[in-house]
Amino acid sequence: LISLGADVNARSSDSVTPLMLAAGKASSSRLPVLRALLAAHADPTLALARASGNGNGMRALEVALKARAFLAAAVLASEGHAPIDSLTLDTLVRTQYMGTADERATISAILDAVARPVALSVRFPPHANTLLHHAVTQHSAFLVQLVYERFPSLATVPNAVNVTPAAYTTDVAVRLVLET
Repeated sequence: LISLGADVNARSSDSVTPLMLAAGKASSSRLPVLRALLAAHADPTLALARASGNGNGMRALEVALKARAFLAAAVLASEGHAPIDSLTLDTLVRTQYMGTADERATISAILDAVARPVALSVRFPPHANTLLHHAVTQHSAFLVQLVYERFPSLATVPNAVNVTPAAYTTDVAVRLVLET
């Protein structure tokens, strides 16, 4: 369809683009479709319309994360196709993880691609939590470790109610990561 002139940025009635569809359903066998859309200049910055009820202005990268399509998310993040900002980081933290190699590679690609000033300055409600606080609230030692390895200075940054990430949890596994 691309070679016949199909609009790679066309939207469905609920504002979904072909790139979002490919990202949300991408398995290793479907990654060539994702890459073909990117090569044809599909725009990864297009967002789902908030009014459609489909998800908070998510873009292809956030759609992939929410769908647990980690290989697609890694392609979008590591090849510089997708913007990485507070929405991406919020979606990243809210996704449930099992600790697989694909998940580790995807999270690492996103955290490696995020601009350091964004990662260090982003704050999440309700208490202006840092990225590390936000990861701690998910009770995932796996995720906390990956965030902490890249941004260790966040361990001592309090949130708006003057609580550090380590003091923000009673989860023993999470505390061990932060206290090493």
